Amino acid sequence: MFIKRFIAPFVLIASALGAPAVVDLEARQGCSPLKLVHVAGTTEIGLGIVGTPLSIALATAVPGTTTHSITYDTTAEYVVTVAAGAAITASYLSTQSALCPNTRFVLSGYSKGALVLHSTCITAHILPLNFLIVVGRHYSLELG
Repeated sequence: MFIKRFIAPFVLIASALGAPAVVDLEARQGCSPLKLVHVAGTTEIGLGIVGTPLSIALATAVPGTTTHSITYDTTAEYVVTVAAGAAITASYLSTQSALCPNTRFVLSGYSKGALVLHSTCITAHILPLNFLIVVGRHYSLELG
């Protein structure tokens, strides 16, 4: 009875206090040395025609490279959806750089995805950026 009343709660409290360290460790184990973050073009899904070969080439050249495709509205609308895509991209990059401080990033965007990257606020001291690749930026916004 003594064990159940006094030892069991101690073990439970110790486990609960140790949980954040375990969660943090698991999050960091998913970090890669290099991450490609690709923003697809108009009407594309996932990595699209530019992101797919770029992802394969980077993974071949730099073992351990991982890839993430930003999910946003890729319909043929170039104001609201670009701003929303930029916000999604900035949020993802901020979260990832906090979770994986040693990961370096390569950002790529094709067509509308290039517009999204141009509209994304990237703070240099937060994000260790290696390259920014934009392909086929066919539409230009007037920025005042």
